[in-house]
Amino acid sequence: MAKIGQSLTKALNVVKQAVEKPAQQVVQAEKKVVGWVAREAQRQVQHAQETFGKSHLRNWSGTRSGQNVGWLNKQPPPTKDATADFNTTYAAAKAGTLQLPAEAKNHRYLLVGGLFTNQYPGYMSSNEKALQARGLETKKVGIDTGQSVEVNARQIRDAIMEASKDGKQVVLVGQSKGGVDITAAIAMYPELKPHVRAVVAMQAPYGGTPIASDIKTCPELAPLVKSVIGAVMKGDMRALTDLSYETRKAFIAKYPYPSDVPTVSLATSRESKKSLVDATGAYLRDRYGVKSDGLVAPEDAAIPGSRVVKVTNMDHAESVMEGLPGFPEHRPTAVTQALIALALQK
Repeated sequence: MAKIGQSLTKALNVVKQAVEKPAQQVVQAEKKVVGWVAREAQRQVQHAQETFGKSHLRNWSGTRSGQNVGWLNKQPPPTKDATADFNTTYAAAKAGTLQLPAEAKNHRYLLVGGLFTNQYPGYMSSNEKALQARGLETKKVGIDTGQSVEVNARQIRDAIMEASKDGKQVVLVGQSKGGVDITAAIAMYPELKPHVRAVVAMQAPYGGTPIASDIKTCPELAPLVKSVIGAVMKGDMRALTDLSYETRKAFIAKYPYPSDVPTVSLATSRESKKSLVDATGAYLRDRYGVKSDGLVAPEDAAIPGSRVVKVTNMDHAESVMEGLPGFPEHRPTAVTQALIALALQK
């Protein structure tokens, strides 16, 4: 019986080896196939990158403009970091305990919207309502947000003169291109200075933005965008191209912004899939390695001579648009009140 048992065990071992050997061969074969696929995929990716690098497609979005980001940093006068003061003030505004300066109710508040924001339902509405609830007199300046900087600057000039004709000073609050239009009005029309108590420029592409520059210089995209702006938005292509680096540099050289107007700049950035402008933000990151709020790099939003508030988790829409729960990180109403409080500090 012992011999029979030994024979059976030997036979089973032979069968086991016979079964395992093909399995091992299959595993080895699979490893070879996986390795080949991985190497081939890597080769294809490398080939695609090399082809793209030699192709005209690499310039599909216009002349590279990323090297211009932050050019304002070299322009006098220097800015002053007010981020710490903002954080404290914003926390108080968010909690409902912020005390605005006593002079706040002595002024009129003119709000100026950004590019094409006449088309956005609810844009800046909560900001204005919150200021009115604090007893402040507000008015949205009725510019055509699809027009050029100089056209809007003239309309803002007229609005300031009208609002201050009884001797009251105005506080100007602008977001995005609205901040650019405001600073342009003050720079172009020096007679406005005595009528302006302070300026709040939220996420203004004062120095320019790669988005505008790249569209402007893209032969495939520029005509399409111009057609959409004209036919759909009923606007002027210059409303966009005025925000290119080339145009902003020329304008600022001709009309430098006066440093003796109390001004607060809000410069923000955010990297999040929850951001409403993550697509354009990703473009700026991928092409130039630039952090932004989705449309504007924080370095380009810092107006020379101003007090600058730097926030790293706020996208371009969060300062003026109420978002879905869980998406925005900040409350537009509290942001605006905190910035006004800083602008009125003496």
